[in-house]
Formats: sequence, C-alpha cells, structure tokens
Amino acid sequence: MQTGYQLYVAFGRTKAPDHSAIARFRTGFLADACGDLFYQMARRLASMGELSKETVFIDGTKLEACANKYTFVWKKSVGKWEEKMFVKSFLDRQLLYDLHHSRFGSRNSYSKTDVDATFMHMKDDHMRNAQLKLGYNVQIGMDSEYIVAADVFQDRNDVWTLVPFLKQMEEHLHFRYPSVTADSGYESEEAYDYLKSHDQKPYIKPQTYEKWKKRSFKKDISKRENMEYDAENDTYI
Repeated sequence: MQTGYQLYVAFGRTKAPDHSAIARFRTGFLADACGDLFYQMARRLASMGELSKETVFIDGTKLEACANKYTFVWKKSVGKWEEKMFVKSFLDRQLLYDLHHSRFGSRNSYSKTDVDATFMHMKDDHMRNAQLKLGYNVQIGMDSEYIVAADVFQDRNDVWTLVPFLKQMEEHLHFRYPSVTADSGYESEEAYDYLKSHDQKPYIKPQTYEKWKKRSFKKDISKRENMEYDAENDTYI
C-alpha cells in the first residue's frame, strides 16, 4: 500500500521544500555527519584514481565570527583584575575569573557570545590599521584541484595548525601524503621535525626567503645562513 507521500511523488504533486525545511534537515540530521560525509567523498575520489596522493597543498584563511565585537574578554585583563580582587577576596568575582580561565585555554582572548571565537587579524583589513576581529582560522588541503581536507582552528598563526591538520588529514583519509607544500607562514622547527619523523618531504617557503635575495643579508656574517656548519660537533662557525 502506497503512502500519501509516495502517491504525491507518483502523480508529480510534490511541493519543493522551502529554505527552512532544508535548514532543519541540515541542522537536525547533517550537523554531526557533515565532516564524515566530506571525507567519505574524498576517500572515494582517491579510490577512483582522481587524487595524486603524492603532494598536498595547504593554505588557510581567517573567517570573521558571528559574534558581538563588544563582548570580548582578554586574558591579560582578567589576570590584572584577578590580582586586584585578591585584596578584598570576593568569592563571586573569583568564580567569574575561574570561568574565564577555563574558556581561554591556550588563547589570549574570546567572545562572550561565541566562546570559541578568537581575536585575530583578518585579510580584509582595507584600512591597514591592524584591526582585530573575532574569527576562526580555516585550513584547507588540496590535491589534484580537489579539496581533500578542511578544519577550523582557534590559533591565530598558521604555524601552529600544520601538525594537527596533517594528523587529522591522515586519520580521515587513511593514507599519508609523501610531500607537503605550504607558504612561509607554516615554517617552524616543530613542523620540520614532525615531517621528517613521518618521512614526509616539506616544500615550505622559508620565512627569510625574500631577505636572502638582498646583498646586505648575504654579507651579514652574524646570520646563521652565512656561517659554516660543523656537522661533527653540530655547531656553526
């Protein structure tokens, strides 16, 4: 026996769902499954031979959070208020400061209306006045013109996102890229150590690359790059 919905489909009388119905379906059924569905598609592309599985190109961007910019909390300010509060020992105020510290984690700021958002410099700073806005650091991995990995971080600097992003990528894709390509914002000793220990070749632009081109830099004997390396003693001369 056909249901009413099946009869509507059979006779072509179905009504297209409106935006609210789609939104309810997305938030009610896909919110927790979106990440897994995304990586299922990426693994499918890999099994079809659409991915090179040789090199992943990583880049990131800052996205502004939907948070009130006047609800910010700064870690330095909380520490200052907390120090003054100890003179009078207000228990309620101490509980408030404890709540702030529990939300900070390794960050220096957050928003009361979006506790996961962090103050960071945005790329759309047209006035070039180093304006801080509440936002997130979104990282994306590309292979063969496909987005194969994506994640959101609270870290303002890309350098601290590389290693956790690579770990997450390997865990979900079920394979490891032999080489990693990224710009100078990802360069760090920790990143090089991690890639070396996992037999991954780094193609990361050095932060001093532009300086190396200058004649003054090449003649500066105080720079490590211009010193002679003694491998036996692990020293620079």
